Amino acid sequence: MKHTTKETEKTMIPIPQTSENTNKEMSKMDKTHIPMEQTSHISQTQSKETNEHTISLEELFIKYTVDPDKGRTAEEIETAKLNFGENTFSKPKKDFVGLKFFKIYFQSFNILLTIASFMSFTIYLLNNKLILNLYLSFTIIIVCLLNTLMEFYQEYKAAEIIKGFNTLVPQKARVIRNGVEEEIFASEIVVGDILLFKLGEKVGADCRLIYCNELKVNNSSITGESVPVLKDTEISQSDVLHASNLVFSGNEVVSGEGKGIVIKVGNNTILGKIANLTVNKKSEKSQLTEEINDYVKKLGCIAFITSFIFYIIALINGFTFVDNLSFCIGVFIAFVPQGLPATVTILLVIAAKRMASKNVLVKDLRAVETLGSISLLASDKTGTLTKGKMACNTLWINESSYSILKYKSDSKETKSKKDKNERYLEIQNDIQSENISNLDSNTTSTIKKEECDTLESINLNVKNLKELIKICCLCNNAKVNNKNKIVGDPTETALMNFGLDYMNKISDLVIDISRIRENKLGEIPFSSETKLHVVVYEEEENFIVYMKGAPERILNYCSYRRFNDSDLKINDEFKNTFYKKYDDFASNGHRVIGMAYKIINKKEYLSKMKKVKKSANNDNTNDLSVNLNKHNFGINPKDLTFLCTIGILDPPKKGVKDAITQLRKAGIQVVMVTGDHHLTAESIARKITLVSGKTKEQAASLLNIPIKDVKEDQYDVEIISGTEIDDLSDRDWNIILSKREIIFARTSPKQKLKIVEKFQEKGHIVGVSGDGVNDSPALKKAHLGISMNKTASDVSKEAAKMIILDDNFPSIVNGVLEGRLIFSNLKKSIRYILSHITPQVIPFLLFVAFGVPSPMSSLLLMLIDLFTEFLPAVSLAFEPPEGNLMHDPPRKLLTRNIDNINNTTTANTLNNKNTDISDTNPEASNNPNTILEINTEPSLLVRRNILAEKVFLFSFFRKIKNIFLKKETGETLCDIDLLSWAYLEAGTLITLGCLTSFFITLYLSNVPITYFFMSSQDYFKLESKNIFLENGISLNSEVQLDILYRAQSSYFFSILISQAFNLLTCKRKNEYFGISTFRNMLPIYGTLIGLLFGISILYIPAFNYLLLSRPVSFLPFVFPVLFGFIILIWDNIRKYIRKNYNMYGSKNL
Repeated sequence: MKHTTKETEKTMIPIPQTSENTNKEMSKMDKTHIPMEQTSHISQTQSKETNEHTISLEELFIKYTVDPDKGRTAEEIETAKLNFGENTFSKPKKDFVGLKFFKIYFQSFNILLTIASFMSFTIYLLNNKLILNLYLSFTIIIVCLLNTLMEFYQEYKAAEIIKGFNTLVPQKARVIRNGVEEEIFASEIVVGDILLFKLGEKVGADCRLIYCNELKVNNSSITGESVPVLKDTEISQSDVLHASNLVFSGNEVVSGEGKGIVIKVGNNTILGKIANLTVNKKSEKSQLTEEINDYVKKLGCIAFITSFIFYIIALINGFTFVDNLSFCIGVFIAFVPQGLPATVTILLVIAAKRMASKNVLVKDLRAVETLGSISLLASDKTGTLTKGKMACNTLWINESSYSILKYKSDSKETKSKKDKNERYLEIQNDIQSENISNLDSNTTSTIKKEECDTLESINLNVKNLKELIKICCLCNNAKVNNKNKIVGDPTETALMNFGLDYMNKISDLVIDISRIRENKLGEIPFSSETKLHVVVYEEEENFIVYMKGAPERILNYCSYRRFNDSDLKINDEFKNTFYKKYDDFASNGHRVIGMAYKIINKKEYLSKMKKVKKSANNDNTNDLSVNLNKHNFGINPKDLTFLCTIGILDPPKKGVKDAITQLRKAGIQVVMVTGDHHLTAESIARKITLVSGKTKEQAASLLNIPIKDVKEDQYDVEIISGTEIDDLSDRDWNIILSKREIIFARTSPKQKLKIVEKFQEKGHIVGVSGDGVNDSPALKKAHLGISMNKTASDVSKEAAKMIILDDNFPSIVNGVLEGRLIFSNLKKSIRYILSHITPQVIPFLLFVAFGVPSPMSSLLLMLIDLFTEFLPAVSLAFEPPEGNLMHDPPRKLLTRNIDNINNTTTANTLNNKNTDISDTNPEASNNPNTILEINTEPSLLVRRNILAEKVFLFSFFRKIKNIFLKKETGETLCDIDLLSWAYLEAGTLITLGCLTSFFITLYLSNVPITYFFMSSQDYFKLESKNIFLENGISLNSEVQLDILYRAQSSYFFSILISQAFNLLTCKRKNEYFGISTFRNMLPIYGTLIGLLFGISILYIPAFNYLLLSRPVSFLPFVFPVLFGFIILIWDNIRKYIRKNYNMYGSKNL
C-alpha cells in the first residue's frame, strides 16, 4: 500500500449537489431521439453479450432510442417487450406431484420388488388355487407404496421453505416514462426504461448508470463481495460483474441514489442467467444412490441368473411350467430383501430428524449420508465463512493496538442490547423511515479471542475511549429504527454498533451523547472525492469538530495526536508507526478508518468570524467548509488532533476456525471459492486457518528467486484469480488441485461451476456451501449443495440439497458426523438384513436340485422381511459411534469402468468420422472441443468390436461383466467384507441351524428319512400320494401338508433365533462382544418383539389358519441356538484376525 504525506489541494469543497441540479446537467447532453422502429432489429438474442459499459452514454441512448429525460413512450414499451422480452424469470420446471411420486417409486429396489409382484400375480392368474401368490403380490406393492410415501413426504416437507426465483427482485420500481416519474410493477420494466433507485430500494433490472450521487450497492448475492460497491457513470473496461457503471437486478442500494438506463431484463440479466444456469444443470446423484443402484444391479443379475439356471434344472427334473415359474419367482423374491428399502428410508429419516434438531435441514434424504462421505468442501466466503456484515475488529489508540471482542451472548445480554438500542432510539429524532435499508442489526464482531490473541482486549480503562465512542455515534449517519435495528451503510453500521455497545457501559455517556446530538450545526457527508466525513456540534462553551475517513487523509488535517491525557506534536517517528499499523491492519483484510477531533472555544472563534469568512471567500485557504446557515465553518489542514484508527472487516463466524480444523481431521479438504479480492480472501482464510502455508509469491520472496522459477514442492498454497481460470491448461489444473490449501478469488458463477467439475473429475465427492445466487450453479452441480438459510437467496436454497437453518458453519461438522454415523449404522443394518438371504434361497435350491420338501413358504419369508426383522434393523440407526468417526478418512468415489470410457470414446470417434480436420492444424488439434472430431479410420480391432457388440448375447454379457467388475476405491456400502459375512459366513451358519431344525421336525413327525429327498414332486402338496410308515399307518396329503407347515414354521422361527444372535455381532463392527454391545438396547428390544410376534404366529390358531403356520415343540429350536453361539464365537475370532493379521478389510477399522 502506497502512502503520501503531501497535503491535499486546498480547494473549497461544496455541499453535494441535489439530484435536480444534476438533472439540469443531464439535460445539456445531446439527446437525439431516433424512432424505436429503426432499431427493432436489436433482438433479445443479439443483446445477450453485455458491452454497454464500454460505450459512451450518447451511443447508448442512440442504441436504445431513448431520451433520458422523457423515458419510454407507450408504443416503445410494447415494441421493447417484443424485441427484448419481459422482466420475469422463466419458471423452473417442476414435476407434478404425481410424477414426483412416480419417480420416487421407481427407484432401485422398488423396481425389483414390482417385477416380483407382477410375476407372483401372473402365477395366480395361471393357477387361481395358488392364492398365496395373490397375497404376496399385493403385499409387495403395499410395501413399495409405503416406502415411497415416507420418502415423498420427507422431500415435500423440506421443499415448502422454497419461495421461488421472483423474490430476488423488488415488487415495485420507479421509472421515468413520458417525462413523468411513476411507480410500476418490476415485471413491467422494459429495456430502455429510465430506472430510478435510492437508499433502501432494490434495482429491478440490469442498468447502465447515467447519474449517481454517492451510490453504493450491495452486490454480494451476485459477486460474493461483502463490501458495498461505489458506483459511477464513467466508461469501464473491466469485466461485466465488476464494471463500476453497471448495477444489476437484485442489487440493494445501501447509500446514495442513482438513475440508469435498463439494458437487460428477465432471463438476460446476470441474475436471470445464473438462475437459468442453475435450473438447467443436472444434479449429481448421491454416492448412496449410486451404491444402492450398483448393489441392486448385482443382486438382480444374481437372482436372474440363479433363477434361470435352476429353471433349467427343474425342467430336467420334470417340473411343470407353472411349478417352474412359481419356483423361479420364489427364488427371485428370496434374493430381494423386501424390507431393506423401507429400512434404508426410515434410517435416513431418523438421521434427517437428528440433523434437523441440529439446524441442518435435509431436502433429499440420500443427502444425509452424502454429507458424511464428502472428501472436499468448496465454501463461499461471504455469509458462509464470514458473517456477511461489517464489524469493528481492531483498534489503534494511544499508540497501542487492541482487539475488539464481544462477550458471549446470553439471554440477559440480548435483552441488554435491546434496551441499549431502545434508549438510543429515544434520543434519536431524525430517523427517516423511508430511507432505511433492510439491513440486519447483528453486525457486531463476534470474533473469538484466539483469533486476535496477539492483541490485548479493549477494556473500559483505555484512555480516550469516550471520545472514540462519541465519534462512532455522532459522526455517523446510521440509524436505529423503530424495530431496534441499526440500519445504513455497513461501515457506518459497524461503527454505530461498536459505539452503542460501549456507550451503555460508561456512566453518563448516554446523556452526554444525547445532549450533544441535539445541537448538531452541520456536516460534510462522506464522498468518494474527499474520503472524509465531518460533523460540527455546539456545546455551551465550545464547538466540537469530529472527523472520520481514510487514515492518510485524516492525518493531513492533524498537527497533534492524542496520547493518554496529553496532546503531543505529530513527528516523523509517529508517522512511521502510523503507516506501519495502517499497513498491518489493511494487509489483514481490514477496512481502516481514521478518526480525529477538535474542541474550539466558541467565544474565541466567533470573535475571529469575520476574518475566517473573508479568508474563506477571498483567499480560499480553507480545505473544508461546513455550512452553518449564517456562515461557513472553515476547517484548515493541521487544525485537528489525531485520535485513533479502527479496523473494520466482515468477521469470520463464530466457530468457523474450529470447524475447519475438525473437517481436516476428518480428512476433508476445505477450499475457498469466492468473488472477493484475493488479498481479502487470503486474509480471512489465514484467520480461520483455512490456509497456513506459503504462497508461490511468498516462497519466491523467501528464496529470492523469480516467481516463475518456484518449484511445485516449494510452496503450499494456491491462490487463483478468476481472470486466470479460463486460460488454465490440464497440467495447470493438475498442479493446482494437487495442493491441500487452495483459494479461488474473483470467480464468476460459471467459473465456480467449472471448479466443482474439475474437482469431481479428480474423483472427489464434492460438497459446496454458499448462500448467494452466484453460488447456485455450483450448489446444483455438486454431489451435495449446502445452502445457508437466513442470509441465503431462494435460488441457492432451491439448488441445494441441504440447508443450514441457523447459518452456522460448524453445523456442517455436526452433519458430517451424523452422515458418517448413519452410513456406519446403515451398513450394520444391511449386514443384519442380508444375513437371512442365504437361508431363504437355499430351501428353493434344495427343493429343485434334491427334491427336498420346501423348507420355507413365500408368505413366511415376507413376514421375516417386513415384520419380525424390521424393528431390530431400524433400531440399529441409534447405535453410538465406534471410536472417533471424525478422525477417519472419507469414503472415495466409485471409479467409472474403463470399458465404458473406451466405448464412449470409440462411439464419439465413429460418429464424427466424416469430419475433416487437418492433422497439421494446431488450433484444431489443441482445441479440447474438437479433439474427438479428427477423421480417423477405425482399426480392424475396433470394427470387429463394433460388429461383435451388435450381437445381443455379447453385448448382454459385456454389461453383466461391467456390473460385477466395476472398480471401487475406499469403503462402499455393500463391500466384500459385508457380503462375505451376510451370504457366506453368517448366512451359511444360520442355514445349517435352520435346516437341522427343519429335518428334526420332519423326523419327530414320523416322516421316514427316505422321504426327505427326491419327494417334492410326489409328496407334501395338494392331492399328493400317501406316505406309508413302517407301522402300517399312511399319511394322506392333508397330514403331509400339516407336517410340512410345522416343519416350515420350525425353519421360520429358527431364522428368528439365529438372527437374534447375528444382531449382537452386527451391533459393533470392530469391538468384541461385551458391555459395548448393550449400550444401545433398542435393537435387542426390537428382537424380543420380533420373537414374540414369531411365537404368536406359531401358536395362535388365527395365524395358523391365515399364514399356514403350526405349533412346534421345543427340541428343534435347540440347534439354531447352538449355531447362534457359533456365530458369536466366529465373529470374535474374525475381529481378532482383522485387527492382528490385516485381513477382512482391516483398513476400515
